[in-house]
Amino acid sequence: LKRVYYDFADMLRTNPSGNVPYTPCLSLLYGLRESIKMWKEEGGMEAVAARHHRLAEGVRQAVDGWGLKLLCKNPRWRSDSLTVVEVPEGVDSNKIVKNAYAKYDLSLGIGLASINGKVFRIGHLGNMNELML
Repeated sequence: LKRVYYDFADMLRTNPSGNVPYTPCLSLLYGLRESIKMWKEEGGMEAVAARHHRLAEGVRQAVDGWGLKLLCKNPRWRSDSLTVVEVPEGVDSNKIVKNAYAKYDLSLGIGLASINGKVFRIGHLGNMNELML
């Protein structure tokens, strides 16, 4: 699929002449540079993946402690980036998400499509630690 903006093939084609095919999004490049720096400081991919796994396991244990169920029943397929939590029958998960934000400034995701109102999502990927989560 041909990209309309920031196609690296265009960049590679024009780079030898010292030109660029269009103005690059500098904030994107600065963000990428900072992300790579943070990634290296943490110890690389294995360290980052281990942190994501540790945070995900903590969330899953908390959900179990709350007496709620995970949408993904098979542990093999659970994500270390996102946990989807089922709410009991008759409970609107969207109200939980709104209440969490209004009362605690806590951002949860709503259920999408056919599971809207039946689940909420907890993200644990990116630049976060146990206290942030």
